[in-house]
Order: sequence, then structure tokens, then C-alpha cells
Amino acid sequence: KADMIKNGDIVEFYDEGEETESKSFTNEDGTPKIQFNIKVKLADGSIKTATMNLTSRRLIAAEYGDESMEWIGKEATLNLVMTNQGKKSIIFEPI
Repeated sequence: KADMIKNGDIVEFYDEGEETESKSFTNEDGTPKIQFNIKVKLADGSIKTATMNLTSRRLIAAEYGDESMEWIGKEATLNLVMTNQGKKSIIFEPI
């Protein structure tokens, strides 16, 4: 979650992630949006599940490959940005 990290924090991808149905967001037709959740290792060694937005997935895939299995063990910098709705969002950028 955006309130748990600082701008510039570095994480390591811990697993290949998976697409799941969102419990918070729906499409216009009422069906759940699909989100991509992936486990990351934080600087303190703890493992957390992060939801990656499409921008982050594209940035990471461009550098590390389209298959998220290839991301395991690689690092990313976390950058906090404000959304149009005034909420904090996390952007993962390859190192």
C-alpha cells in the first residue's frame, strides 16, 4: 500500500505473481476488474503482496521481459504518484 512505502524504496520480485479479480474495483458492467498481484521483498526482508498497475507492468516488462517468471530476483524502485482522484499510487520502475 502506498502509505507503507517511501518514494525511492527498492523491492525485489519474489514470485511470478497472478491475476485475480479485484474486491474493490469493478468494470462499467459491474464485473470485477482484473488486477495483478505479485509478492515483493522489502528492504527489511519482509514479504508483501503488491498490486501492480498496467503502467508498472509495462515498465517492468520492457526491461525484464514479458513473462513475470523472469522478474523473480530482479529489483524495482517504487515511486509514489498522485492519481487524478487525489490518491497515492505506486509505480514500479526497473533498476
